[in-house]
Amino acid sequence: MSDWMLPPEVMKFAEAANRFVSFIETSHEYDLLERLVRCAAVTGELFTAGLYLPLQDVPEDPDELPSPQPVRTWIGFEELTMFWQVPDAFAWAGPVVVSLSDLLLDTHRDIKRGLLTFHQGNSEQDAEIVAYALWYWRDRMEKYWGAWTSDALRALNRAIQKVSSGERDF
Repeated sequence: MSDWMLPPEVMKFAEAANRFVSFIETSHEYDLLERLVRCAAVTGELFTAGLYLPLQDVPEDPDELPSPQPVRTWIGFEELTMFWQVPDAFAWAGPVVVSLSDLLLDTHRDIKRGLLTFHQGNSEQDAEIVAYALWYWRDRMEKYWGAWTSDALRALNRAIQKVSSGERDF
């Protein structure tokens, strides 16, 4: 099928997803400041591209979905891993301590699982598998990684400021 084409928003998200996954898997190659800056860039890009994923009805589950392997090379952000998170910006509850590494690795798992499914459907030109991957990404964004990435961006921004200014008082 030479006429197999996907909307630009879908391709843009798939590209952002690839960059995010690639960064998480190679982040150990960078020093702390570079790791923080690159992480903020790919995380922001992923979140923004995710906002444009198409809304759709729940498709039928494919028989077997690929499962990504855990990232074994992840080294995190040293003492900047734990931060205060407000779980719901509109609920008057106190903040909780969360792990920036956990948020990013959980996002990686969701994005990579969708990416593996997307690539399978795209290579086979199977619209049902691609539709499932898109639904999966959008569903998981709304339920989980949309909040995870926006919270991570706030923490990454502050961590970049701390490292670049030499303010490491913890």
